Amino acid sequence: MCHGVLGTVQVTAPALAGQYADVHYKELRDFQSGQRQSAVMQAIIAGRSDQDLHDLAVYYASLPLPAAAEKTRAGEGPDATATRLVMQGDPQRNIAPCAACHGQLDRKGAAPWLGGQSAAYLTAQLQAFASGARRNDINEQMRNVARQMTPEEIDAVARYYAAMQ
Repeated sequence: MCHGVLGTVQVTAPALAGQYADVHYKELRDFQSGQRQSAVMQAIIAGRSDQDLHDLAVYYASLPLPAAAEKTRAGEGPDATATRLVMQGDPQRNIAPCAACHGQLDRKGAAPWLGGQSAAYLTAQLQAFASGARRNDINEQMRNVARQMTPEEIDAVARYYAAMQ
C-alpha cells in the first residue's frame, strides 16, 4: 500500500497523516474527475461515493503528523536559498513566499501542509507543476511559481520542507 494504513511518509507517495481534510478531499475529487492524473489512484477511487471520499479525508486528517522525512546534518541550518524562497519568495521573478500558503501547521486553508513530506516526492511534484504535467492547482498558482524556479531551487525547497515536522 503506497501510503500505509497510518498515512506515513513513503519516498514517492505523500504522507497523508495529519494533512488537512479539505486538502485530502480536493485531491481525491481531482483524481476521481481526472483533473489530477494517476492510474493507481484513479483505479482505487473509481466509483467511490462522495461520502467515501469525505470519510477517507477525515480519517487521514485525524492521524498524528509523521516525523520529518529527512534530517539536516548536525549543526547545519536550512539552506539560505530555500529559507529565502519559503519565507520571502522572489517578487522580481513572481515567486510568492511558499509559507504564505504552506508555511504554518495552524494555518487553515486549502493549501497542503508540506512539512515532513519526502524531498523526492516534493521535488517530483514541483517539477510536474513546472512542466505542466500536474494541472490541478487553482488558478495555476503552483505552475506559475514552479516555472520560475531553477532545478536547484526546487531541490532546496523540497529538502527544506522534508526536514520540517
